[in-house]
Amino acid sequence: MIDPTPLVLMKMALALLDEGGEHASLTACHLQAAVDAASAAHPMQGGEMLPDERLFPLKRPSVRA
Repeated sequence: MIDPTPLVLMKMALALLDEGGEHASLTACHLQAAVDAASAAHPMQGGEMLPDERLFPLKRPSVRA
């Protein structure tokens, strides 16, 4: 079984990039491709809909100083 930790961290990084705004889109594209490859995602087919992301929010981890 593959360790899910890297995939979870990549998804968290995507959420942070989304909040970051400018200059994050290219990085986010590459990271999304890595997430898709790691999770063996198949390309979307005609007529498929993206899930509503509001139903599955990613929570930011608490940072300890």
